[in-house]
Amino acid sequence: MLTLAQPAQWKGNYRSISRSFPQTTVAPLPLSSLSLSDFFASPNPMSESTSYSTKPAPVLPQELADHIIGYLRHDSTSLKHCSLVCRSWLASSRTHQFRTLSFNAINAVILTSLIIQPSVPTIIPYVKRLEFQEAHLFFMKISPMSFLHRFSGTLTQIHISNTFLDSFESLINIICTFPLLQSIFLEHVAWNGSCSTNQARLVNRWLSNSVTQLRLKHTPLSQITVWLQLHSTLPTPLRLTDLDIGPIEEHEVPLVGRFFLVAGPSVENISLSFGLSETGYMHICAYEPSLPKGKVGTKSANASEFYSATYGVPACSYMAAFTALNTLRIDGFLDSSATEQTTALFWTPRILASAKSPNVSRIVLQVKTDSTGDLDRPSVCVKWGFIDQVLMTEGYAHLQSLEFEIVGRVDLDSMGSLIMRRLPMLARRGVLRFYKS
Repeated sequence: MLTLAQPAQWKGNYRSISRSFPQTTVAPLPLSSLSLSDFFASPNPMSESTSYSTKPAPVLPQELADHIIGYLRHDSTSLKHCSLVCRSWLASSRTHQFRTLSFNAINAVILTSLIIQPSVPTIIPYVKRLEFQEAHLFFMKISPMSFLHRFSGTLTQIHISNTFLDSFESLINIICTFPLLQSIFLEHVAWNGSCSTNQARLVNRWLSNSVTQLRLKHTPLSQITVWLQLHSTLPTPLRLTDLDIGPIEEHEVPLVGRFFLVAGPSVENISLSFGLSETGYMHICAYEPSLPKGKVGTKSANASEFYSATYGVPACSYMAAFTALNTLRIDGFLDSSATEQTTALFWTPRILASAKSPNVSRIVLQVKTDSTGDLDRPSVCVKWGFIDQVLMTEGYAHLQSLEFEIVGRVDLDSMGSLIMRRLPMLARRGVLRFYKS
């Protein structure tokens, strides 16, 4: 390394460099006047005046750059920096940076006015998911359809939560705006006139057959399920593979059940939750019509007959439509902290006895409790022996796991030990699983 304290070393280095390039004609400077700037001003072997060949700098393949940038998909700041590095990184960075647009009560109007500006539409092709949270102001002050149509060619997911709409028709218009939609999530969504539906105004307003995921949580189900039932008249049926619905109130059971008959054959994963028992309504099974012969597949009658003998009511014909089911989940199967249990305690054994799919490999039951002793409360009436026997029938030959998702302060090992004693046959089979959420 050259330093000002070593002039002799400068001298030797300068002479060796001069001898290395005899083609240069620059006369050497007197050593007494040699400075550091003069040294670096000497002919450079890599300058354009020389005839040395240079190899092009290696370029990282675009596929690898895209893959690396993908690891930053949850880091908005880093994605912002990556988009400014070079032109080839811009598209990859924007793909993750603008994949999701979230509208809420604070930013709805401002964000909308920003997007509709002529200079901003460059981000629209990257938007795949729209989220509306408490976005009443968005739907009240803005013409939503003229704005949402801008995303009709790219959007695949829509999530609306904690939002009140002016009508059910407005909700359907929003959903039907996107022909490439794959996932719909409605949570705590309500609208005016939630008790009636003008079907004539919904003619030719159909759900895209590209939709495979549907989640309806804490949302009025009657009107939605009536509209979805109408899809059975279309040449292309619904192809839902993932369904998450609930809580299902007792008065909604008939309409939800008929929707199950329409959507059930293609559903592979289903998650259900149930509401409280309603005074003035007969029990749920009283609503069910007889299932037309040949409508769904058949299964060994052992489980359904065992259910009828145990509970005194027939098995559920609606659940028999789920012939391709792989995963079944019951949210709120048991909640010891509640003063009144949901109808899930009634529905769970009935569903288990009614499923017709030979491919069920995973069942998840959610248990909310703070103490193992809560399972012995009078309000918690679970026929563990029935569950143990019905899941050992031929229809569950492919069952790989019965999982208990424990919510609460209860000791996981103690709870697991207690449930294993109450389900001895399944415990010996080795399919029981316990974990905390």
